[in-house]
Amino acid sequence: MLRKFPTANLKISIIAFTITLIAAGETIALKPLSLPGGENGIGFDDMGFAPSIHRVLVPAGRSGNLDLIDPDTEQITAIGGFSSRASFGGGHGQGVTSSDEGRGLLFATDRDAKRLDVVDPKTQSVIATAPLASGPDYVRYVSTTGEVWVTEPSAARIEVFSVPEDSAPKPAHVDFISVPGGPESLIVDNARGRAYTHLWTDTTLASTSKVAKSLKGGRTVVAGHEG
Repeated sequence: MLRKFPTANLKISIIAFTITLIAAGETIALKPLSLPGGENGIGFDDMGFAPSIHRVLVPAGRSGNLDLIDPDTEQITAIGGFSSRASFGGGHGQGVTSSDEGRGLLFATDRDAKRLDVVDPKTQSVIATAPLASGPDYVRYVSTTGEVWVTEPSAARIEVFSVPEDSAPKPAHVDFISVPGGPESLIVDNARGRAYTHLWTDTTLASTSKVAKSLKGGRTVVAGHEG
């Protein structure tokens, strides 16, 4: 089924230089953090914060690790099991490059393996995988539907997976959402039941992420904004 969505190479660090921030009236100096296996270079793409485990999620590309960073102690936990390469090819197209949290699990996309991985942060291991139909970019968990969405720009679509709520949460493909001219990036607003993405031109699209059984077509575009 297809649903239409119309129209670094010294010591690798997350922060390449010291940035000064003003927060709560204090000057905070951020220092570089070296990542495990990052000596030969890493191309970063999508990083975020997982409130449920209080960790910064850093998909570390070529190193083959999804790194979890405790923002309080700066301790780094490297979770392996992803594609790795001996040399850095530049850009951010190697290994694991995007991740998100949901239901106490982490979801990550491996570009080299063209695979969606499910990670248990407690055991620090990959516990389930599913093949992707095309090369991935962003992965996001949609709590309103219990699904995982993966953008596939080369195919101009988002691939949708269901995730069973049991001890073996193996993702299963359920749908495609067509995004002609995109998608670039993906943000899910679970509170409002919407998802946002961009086209490769100056346009942002908004779609409903809630699927009502009584509505034919399910996910639909709400608005497009040219900026």
